[in-house]
Amino acid sequence: MSHRILLVDDEIDILEFVRYNLQKEGYEVFTAQNGAEALKAAAECRPHLILLDMMMPVMDGAQTCRAIRRNPVLKDTMVVFLSALGEEDQQLTGFGVGADDYLTKPIKMKLLVSRVQAILKRIDAETAPAEPAAAGIAVDREHYTVTRDGHEIALPRKEFALLDLLYSSPGKLFSREEIYTKIWGTEVVVGDRTIDVHIRKLRQKIGDERIVTIKGVGYKFGPWAGPCPANDAHMDTQNEYRRIVIKVGSNVLTRDDGRPDTTRISALVDQVARLHRAGTEVILVSSGAVASGRSILGQRAGKLDSVSARQLFSAVGQVKLLNRYYDLFNEYGIVCGQVLTTKESLSTRRQYLNQRNCMETMLANGVLPIVNENDTISVTELMFTDNDELSGLVAAMMNAEALIILSNIDGIYDGSPIDPVRSSRGRGGMATKSRVSSRAAAEGIEVIIANGRRDGILTDLVLTGEEVPCTRFEPAPRAASGVKKWIASSEGFAKGILHIDQGAAAAVRASKAASILAVGVTAVEGDFERDDLVRILSPDGAQLAVGRISCDSATARRNIGRKGLKPLVHCDYLYLE
Repeated sequence: MSHRILLVDDEIDILEFVRYNLQKEGYEVFTAQNGAEALKAAAECRPHLILLDMMMPVMDGAQTCRAIRRNPVLKDTMVVFLSALGEEDQQLTGFGVGADDYLTKPIKMKLLVSRVQAILKRIDAETAPAEPAAAGIAVDREHYTVTRDGHEIALPRKEFALLDLLYSSPGKLFSREEIYTKIWGTEVVVGDRTIDVHIRKLRQKIGDERIVTIKGVGYKFGPWAGPCPANDAHMDTQNEYRRIVIKVGSNVLTRDDGRPDTTRISALVDQVARLHRAGTEVILVSSGAVASGRSILGQRAGKLDSVSARQLFSAVGQVKLLNRYYDLFNEYGIVCGQVLTTKESLSTRRQYLNQRNCMETMLANGVLPIVNENDTISVTELMFTDNDELSGLVAAMMNAEALIILSNIDGIYDGSPIDPVRSSRGRGGMATKSRVSSRAAAEGIEVIIANGRRDGILTDLVLTGEEVPCTRFEPAPRAASGVKKWIASSEGFAKGILHIDQGAAAAVRASKAASILAVGVTAVEGDFERDDLVRILSPDGAQLAVGRISCDSATARRNIGRKGLKPLVHCDYLYLE
């Protein structure tokens, strides 16, 4: 039986968040933003359960509940208040107007879902007829038997429990996590293929067509399933990545009206949680702070220049965004932590290592880093080009095997899907994505650009092997060293320039690594100290490389053209463009 639930709340974010999580459980969900809309919607959809906010415009929750109880059509509908007003007198008011239960905000989503399930089970117990056989299968819980087309089938205990779970709600999708919890319990650790093995054995006994696999998600029971593959193609493939960086762009996380897309954020968190459970370390580079701040402040921000507005919206929105992530990941028992950075934080080797060590410590302790640029202080020349650039630098710094860039299109286009150069929100575009991806691939990192609005995109790319439209950049056979990755990420902070002659330029371009010697230097620009970064230019002014200098600028000038000296820039500290 598919239960209908009506959500009534004047906060759009709450509506979307709760609706998404209830729809995951297989419920049919309707929404309304005030009491008047709720009465109209309830009359049309005839819900089994109404989740009702107390404080609303037009009609408050108490008035709405009284009206519901006066309507004979809705007399059997369960009403539960979900309100921030948790005082005893408010709860008494709720029960006084006819509520069946009263829950206070903020509420943990697992707890809410559990309470909803318990309430709806009460309805089912009162109204449920005898269960008919589904798809020729009949499950008798009392006698612990299963029949197929009238013939009894012997099932071991776990297979019976698994079938009974799927059979109990035909058409409902059960996630792998839900199956683990309900069949094996939270205290039992089983292998990643345990469910797959039991599903395969069940199919052999009751027929392939009765259990449907939703790749990357879970399983459901239904006679409409159609034939399933006889082989094990439905199983999750083995996870090939130990560590990945996922960048989520503004166009993925915001709706058309510029407000944060709570449903999409929730769906992405669900997928990241699956990757985490599969053993992949995930670093999330997330946009969305500015959009979150703008949705809170709106017109209250007044007339500000673009820089000041960005600083203000980011300061407010970063709190809201991280709180959202924290609550969503917490539902899976995953702790997340915030890492705010600036381009200047990568300018010195010490700062670079400090940042890397911080995230390594987080990962080692099971904490998921959520990285964003600190827009409150990053302005003009101190800004990353966009979060695409930031994600590439983080992937290199953290020695990730893969970087997944999620945008609102399926990959890099050579023509226009509306606007091929610049997205509608955020600072990124295809040119930046291509440049960042090429550099990361040259450093030994696989890069995938895909559509973050596609359902199950992350699990399809990483776990199931499902073919989805995307653009892949194959990694170089040999990864760059950690020092060279830092040099590449920090070239914008080069303090000087070395001009080299034609012979030195040819040596740099050769297949075998070559150091920059004083004898090949024709001029030195800038004031720099030992271990600062310098740019290496050819006779025609083209940039060939960036490297860490072994002496200060005065010494470098003094040694121009001299032979027999140690390299100004050793090949181990030279990053070629």
